[in-house]
Amino acid sequence: MSKVKNKNWLLILVIIIIIVAIVLINNPFKQRQEVDLKYFGTSIGFLSPDLEFNTSNNKVVKFSDYRGKVLMINAWTDWCPFCKEEMPDIQQVVNENPEDVAALFVHRTATESASKASTVLYDYFAKRGIELISKVVLDPDDKFYSTFFGFGMPVTLFIDKNGTIRDKKIGPMEVEEIRERLNIILKTPIEVETITQDGETVMVLPDG
Repeated sequence: MSKVKNKNWLLILVIIIIIVAIVLINNPFKQRQEVDLKYFGTSIGFLSPDLEFNTSNNKVVKFSDYRGKVLMINAWTDWCPFCKEEMPDIQQVVNENPEDVAALFVHRTATESASKASTVLYDYFAKRGIELISKVVLDPDDKFYSTFFGFGMPVTLFIDKNGTIRDKKIGPMEVEEIRERLNIILKTPIEVETITQDGETVMVLPDG
């Protein structure tokens, strides 16, 4: 009789160990980790976060508004003379490729006032007959610069038609360099596969 009881206790102990192991491996009470499937990273080769900004008249502008075109996002300020020299060149290249290329000028409003930006746009560009057709947005939190760069000025981010980060430039560019960088992106597109996972649309790069 004692041997039977010992076997029963041993069986119960084994069952308890199995149950504990299952709970530890796949805890049903563990809070589910939410994964943001839309934003993959801020380095070259990754899908870009879809940052959102406001214009001076409070219109919302997002990176995804330009999906289908190669987008150049350029950070600028009045205290950066190279920035102001570069902006018309960026606009010139956009004007040469209006169907395929767009630009967004992000003012680092965290480092100088929005009113200063408006003054510069009028005094430095408009009075000189330089027309910046591309949108200028304000960035009071410096989120664009801190997210993608963190040092150097001017800085420019290149995002392709699918929203993938393809190039970064720290320092000023002249027209020829801008054209060269854009041509590489336009002539060598990255093919992506679009799938749906947990109700989210995910774009998968060739390396998975």
